Amino acid sequence: MDAGFPADAAGAMMIECHIDDQETLRFIPIPKNAGTSIISAMFDLHGTVEEIHANKPRRGPWTESGYRTFAVVRSPWHRFISTWANKVHRPHRPDTALIREHGVPLGASLEAFLDIVEERGAMGLDGHVRPQVSFLPPSGVTLLRFEHLDYDWCEDGFERVYGPLGRYNCSARPRGKEMLATQYRVENLYAEDVALWEKVCAARARDLSL
Repeated sequence: MDAGFPADAAGAMMIECHIDDQETLRFIPIPKNAGTSIISAMFDLHGTVEEIHANKPRRGPWTESGYRTFAVVRSPWHRFISTWANKVHRPHRPDTALIREHGVPLGASLEAFLDIVEERGAMGLDGHVRPQVSFLPPSGVTLLRFEHLDYDWCEDGFERVYGPLGRYNCSARPRGKEMLATQYRVENLYAEDVALWEKVCAARARDLSL
């Protein structure tokens, strides 16, 4: 199995939290998937976190004894909506990378933003619109669901070993028949993410190990 970041993971980052001399918890943050909350929780629980970047040598492979690696995945549709709402439509600040570096118009409609992403390709903009699969190695990573994060964190034994996450996340759920065509376009653009999301949800429903 690949012992490093995915081949196209330029600028990717991993967070390591050293629990004790025997174990290190590794987290792969995917933008818009509760990364800030989880990094804060890891620091609150254990008082230390370290950033490991794609261009920085790592101490060992993903599955090395004494390490546990996890990431959070999210419905591709909800992730795209969240990126548009918080980085383009009504951002907390008007100079987000999508606007400043990639020329996405401030306040652009959802359809206009989708037009831009389709034209340039999901890998052609910043990490908030990159496919989730591009951040992940092919195996060796426990995948938790954004929409059920507290449950999955507990179900997989993280809470017993590392303590409660203490964070709550939810997705905006746009409604209306006019959204169906847009949702179809997003899911077609992120077909690999949709396949991963469905696999994770199906495995969780069957209580199978990922």
